Amino acid sequence: MKVLLNQRQRKILEILSRENGCITSLEISKNLSISSKTVQNEIVAINTKYGDYIIQSKKGRGYKLKDNFVISSDDKQQVVSENRKIFIVKELVAQNVIDYYELADRLYISTSSLNKDIKELNDEISKKFNVCIVRKKNKLYFKGDDVKKQKVIVYYLLTESENADFDMSILESYFAPLDVKFIRNAIYEYVRERNIVVSDFELMAILLHILAAQLNQNFQENTGDNDFSKYLFKQTGLLLSEEVATRIEISLKLNNIDNQSVNYQDYKCFLMEIFDEIKQIYSINLKDDNTLMDELSLHLKYAERRCKANTQLKNPLIDEFRKKYVLVYDIAAFISSRFYEKTTLRLDISEVGYIAMHILGSLQKLSGEDIKIVLVNPYGKAVEKIILNGIRDISNVKYCGNFSFLDTKGISEVKPDLILTLVQLDWNNSCEVYRIEDYFNSNEYYAIEKIVKQIKVNNAYQSLAISECFNENLFLPEMSLQTRDEIIDLMCKRLYENNYVNENFRNQVYQREAVAPTCFSNQIAIPHSIKKDAKKSGICISILKEPILWNGYNVRLIFMFALNKSFDQVPKLYELILDAIDDKTRYQKMLKCKNFKDFMSILMKGND
Repeated sequence: MKVLLNQRQRKILEILSRENGCITSLEISKNLSISSKTVQNEIVAINTKYGDYIIQSKKGRGYKLKDNFVISSDDKQQVVSENRKIFIVKELVAQNVIDYYELADRLYISTSSLNKDIKELNDEISKKFNVCIVRKKNKLYFKGDDVKKQKVIVYYLLTESENADFDMSILESYFAPLDVKFIRNAIYEYVRERNIVVSDFELMAILLHILAAQLNQNFQENTGDNDFSKYLFKQTGLLLSEEVATRIEISLKLNNIDNQSVNYQDYKCFLMEIFDEIKQIYSINLKDDNTLMDELSLHLKYAERRCKANTQLKNPLIDEFRKKYVLVYDIAAFISSRFYEKTTLRLDISEVGYIAMHILGSLQKLSGEDIKIVLVNPYGKAVEKIILNGIRDISNVKYCGNFSFLDTKGISEVKPDLILTLVQLDWNNSCEVYRIEDYFNSNEYYAIEKIVKQIKVNNAYQSLAISECFNENLFLPEMSLQTRDEIIDLMCKRLYENNYVNENFRNQVYQREAVAPTCFSNQIAIPHSIKKDAKKSGICISILKEPILWNGYNVRLIFMFALNKSFDQVPKLYELILDAIDDKTRYQKMLKCKNFKDFMSILMKGND
């Protein structure tokens, strides 16, 4: 049986396999730079995945592998052959944004090691290129323009080479089976013959752009009158799309671009209208992002051509993307529906995924509201530094300073969301307070992170707009239905009977499903109308006794959104639901709920 384990779980198995006797969770935690509690949770997860107690607990002694258990070769795979810094930079340049914990797993390192790598990277690239790697909401992305990002990856590829020549074996390992050296030589020959003055960084950026384009597209259209494209095709047989070729010609400063071929003004006007609608529906303003406007307009122009030629892009990461970025993908699906209205051309889910990536890149630049934290610490700067080091990896927090326990006025002026204190406070506080007992214990910072997440959920709950969406009349537990359509029809009917929607709502829900299904995993589906025109905002909840098949996933929990145009809390609403679903314990409790009050208590308050 093939068991899918994450890198941390594989490492735990590897450590246990080397031990003849027992080993404690503390010893394992020190090896992996994680907490003992995390080790214990991972061991439970491993045993669950194998369906057997392959890791046995011996009271007072620790853990050991079950006798005769053999780790398969699949469980031993790890990232060991690639330079970590180059890998991190390459992934950031190629994907624009990557998951923090997923990256640590892929590199087979602890988060503390990843933090160290990122810090060293930022120390070097911030001075050289005025660009840095940013972590926000446990996502990593480059802060800086595209040219500087390309220079960063070229810089690290060059520094890895032990001689003056560029070590092409690094690129070859990334972009096999392309003949990277041959393509590089063709580019060098092109600029040499034409006496074009460009830096090594610019040349390597061009090479990387070509290589990435070949991997991302299974079809390239010949641009014909494009000098560089014709030369590259003659020398290497590679075809470039106009999109890629235009960017390269700009880099080479050839100034012979056919302006008509890259005129996407019609799509800029189209997106101006769409972004107004998105602001109304999702409470997110994309209109001021000029980079997004240009890039997405250009993308849609070429997407129209690809649709007509039946050569839409393929995206092997689409399933994973849809699971991780539910709201972002939903916005992309909305744009896709408007694209269909404009052109009568339907984008497949891979193309919708590329639109979502553009949106995600823009959203990463938006500054959300951080949780304000103050520290009450009478023990000086050294202790403060230790605590700050402990909370630095917690997303969406803003540290507002160290205060005396007597300075109630100063703390009040900050209006913190959370007070971290090392002493007992004898005055009333309107915000959350957490007493740190042992600032050397990593479990303290896991607890703080959990509180921060809970504060975010509570903030959403306090919003009247959200709380008014939930109604006992819209709660449907223990349902026995067989198909997606049956549950959609029932939930639409319940919303209609309670005067939340008009008769056309059901048709609009099916129109939205036709654009892109609203189920993203085996846990949840969030069907909703393609328009935000409900009479009043309401959320119908259905819990099924047995899962139904929905877009290839087995689903038991469904939230149907019926939102009025005045509702402006869509991101917070998604955050509230998805935070609850991500917690497996809360999710299982919600599935067992038979009454509305219990369900809402779990959804809003977690595991209290």
